[in-house]
Amino acid sequence: MAEKTKKTPKKAVKKEKPEVATLPGKKYMRPDEVAEYLNIHRSTVYLWCDHGKLEHCKLSDGVMRVLTESVKQLEKNGMLKAIY
Repeated sequence: MAEKTKKTPKKAVKKEKPEVATLPGKKYMRPDEVAEYLNIHRSTVYLWCDHGKLEHCKLSDGVMRVLTESVKQLEKNGMLKAIY
């Protein structure tokens, strides 16, 4: 009869995440990039776009880009503190 061998559990590998997110050097950002940068949920980005807090453009159904400059303005004007 064959002996059973014990399997050792695999250790989870943690992905290193930068502590401070930086704005990419491009004109437009995807909503998930904005959410990660501002440390908010992606659905919040969509809400803020709908309410005019972030400038954006729709490329097609379900595809949208946010102007990087509007993210900078939101942060610069202290709007994040007022929104929270």
